[in-house]
Amino acid sequence: MAVLTYVSVNLFPIVMLFMIYVNNHKKMSKEPDKIRFDNMTLLALLLMVTGIIGHSLEGVPGKCANIGLWISHIMYALLVADIASNCFIYVSCRLEIWENLTYARRIQNYIRGFNLFFAAFVVLTVRTHILFFITEDNEYQQGTFFYPIYLVCVLVLLAGILLIFCVCRKEASVERRRECYYLLGCGVLLLLGLTMQSLFHDWWGSAPCLSLTILFIFLNTQNYQITIDELTGLNNRREFDQQISKKAEQVNGANWGMFMLDVDDFKKINDTFGHIVGDEALWETADILRHTLGKEKLFLARYGGDEFAVIGEWSNEQEAFAAIAAVEDAVVDFNKEAGKAYQLSFSIGYAMWNEAEDIEQLVEIADERMYLVKTRKKEAAVKQA
Repeated sequence: MAVLTYVSVNLFPIVMLFMIYVNNHKKMSKEPDKIRFDNMTLLALLLMVTGIIGHSLEGVPGKCANIGLWISHIMYALLVADIASNCFIYVSCRLEIWENLTYARRIQNYIRGFNLFFAAFVVLTVRTHILFFITEDNEYQQGTFFYPIYLVCVLVLLAGILLIFCVCRKEASVERRRECYYLLGCGVLLLLGLTMQSLFHDWWGSAPCLSLTILFIFLNTQNYQITIDELTGLNNRREFDQQISKKAEQVNGANWGMFMLDVDDFKKINDTFGHIVGDEALWETADILRHTLGKEKLFLARYGGDEFAVIGEWSNEQEAFAAIAAVEDAVVDFNKEAGKAYQLSFSIGYAMWNEAEDIEQLVEIADERMYLVKTRKKEAAVKQA
């Protein structure tokens, strides 16, 4: 009866994880965070199947059942450690914590060392019973060093949660903070499941906690794909419209504004070097905005085509001009250092909320000023020619 209950508790999570794995694996790219998520989903599936096998064999007499119990519980312990380490690496990749590739590889080597260390203890437990053992009646029992070893897995998860917390405290952008909150919730849920499983062997909530964690990450990823521009990684037009509507509804009296940015002679870049290089130019534009303004409380979006939009809480025009000047300085540095076949140039127009009657007029003012800047540049180029 207990086995049937355990199977029924885990059946829906297994089906759900299988569907997520199939859906994600078909569209999986070579990005590190997507590879890690794919691995986590597969490992979670194997963990639940292994758990069902282990519970179904407990108390069953015979040598075959004894061997099956040993194998299933060894696999279960190894999978727990592997999931914990994959979660840590997933968080690191998702939040782009390790910008230095050498340091990132070193961290991954430490994680591999942890997995080897844990695997050695699990294999040795067949002889030493230090982690767990199977009684003559084919019942699972925790060993002397069960809690210290599982504490290591808990510490790996805690390290991942601490990383998210540290990034969240320093992060200013709305979308990145939202990502951190989501990952924090998932980490706490997974930590709760692992802790309860280690304390109470008959508690069957660890697998559902793990499956919910995978589900939440999957849903967050799907939501990310809906709101993020695929080419540039910035917010898309849909998300921009929602964000600017929210800003317009605020009645706290604080002034704010926006600016529109257009890539000069973008058609010429496309026609001269091809659409692949044109896409690269758009990505570089987004990257300049990210590195220049990403640490401030600003909202960055690709408005459409080669146009980008920025929403910021500037109290006056001077602060808006300072943000624009920072972007213009950054593009000059890019042209000097990047060594690209093309040169980037931006036309930027601003608008403050206190000079507009509604959102449409705000965007219209910024757009008009942007094209005024572009016209002046063209006139200056004609005079120089």
